[in-house]
Amino acid sequence: EDFSARVGGSDLGGTLTYRSGERRPKLTGNVDSTLLRFKDLGALVGADSAADKAARGDEDVQPSGRVLPAEPFNVERWGATDADVHFTGKRVIRNEEQPISDVDTRIRMEGGVLTLDPLEFGMAGGSIAASLRIDSTTRPAQGKVQLDARKIELKRLFEKTDGLSTSLGEINGELKIAGKGRSIAEIFGSANGSANGLMTQGLVSETLMEEAGLNAANALLLKLRGDRQIRIDCAAASFSVNDGTAKADLFVFDTENALIDVQGTVNLRDERVDLTLHPQTKGLRVLSLRSPLHATGTFEHVDVGVDKKSLLLRGGGAIGLALVAAPVAALLPLIAPSGEAEKSCAPLAGLAKKAGPAKH
Repeated sequence: EDFSARVGGSDLGGTLTYRSGERRPKLTGNVDSTLLRFKDLGALVGADSAADKAARGDEDVQPSGRVLPAEPFNVERWGATDADVHFTGKRVIRNEEQPISDVDTRIRMEGGVLTLDPLEFGMAGGSIAASLRIDSTTRPAQGKVQLDARKIELKRLFEKTDGLSTSLGEINGELKIAGKGRSIAEIFGSANGSANGLMTQGLVSETLMEEAGLNAANALLLKLRGDRQIRIDCAAASFSVNDGTAKADLFVFDTENALIDVQGTVNLRDERVDLTLHPQTKGLRVLSLRSPLHATGTFEHVDVGVDKKSLLLRGGGAIGLALVAAPVAALLPLIAPSGEAEKSCAPLAGLAKKAGPAKH
């Protein structure tokens, strides 16, 4: 009751009640923290530290080069107790580059089913509202994730990354997936669902855009007079996720100089990206071959290069942009009325409204 404690560099406080004697014991209460570091939680929840694993010679369960957490859930213990705990945290640090703030969540374990609902926190100047449910009573465990991101500032999201620390706009997004597995990585790798995103008021290097379209003469002129940042009016993406593969139903960048259509897939199981970017320049260019680009690689490292094969086959022909009504309509909830997104993405929103309701 009204306890306070320090665990490593973290502070915890609150009131907890543990009741035994029922079918399963139950832990209830409230816990709050001013500063919570994930690395301090290991001893608190009975997890082995990196030093303990090294002393035993255990291999790291997180494969090299992988991003999604592969640490398996210890679901065999989940049915031993129930819990209902409200947690708030002013500042929570998983890594120093991107702390999260103002965490507010209700953590429940009931009959082997874990839920975090609601799960709300601030990140990169914006807010995240999410829910997580993992049912360990089935084998493998069944997981569901829903997430709504609003006003995430990419400048702050990538402020420690060279070349991406300038203002890149603001993102709204939605994620709804369901999968199965023994870890977060396996759940995403088997997931079905959807992901939608919308970015407005971004900036990108004009030299980069010219080189992307193989506008050699213009790129040379830009390098002589100096680069500048050009405006991204609207970037919209709508992915359908099937058995761990996210397919781009709609992925468009609309800039003041070019319109870029992106096609391809993102493999959540193998954590690999395979996307093709088709630039269409706006207005008259000195030389405009509009070559497709390939973005391939892993979540940890993506390479972008000219698709020379497609360039030869097409002979520099223009790419026709196909906007599908159903994916566009899925983005409308992300456009805030009377906001920057509504102004910047007005052409996209207008297309969806003219198309009418999606047909299934």
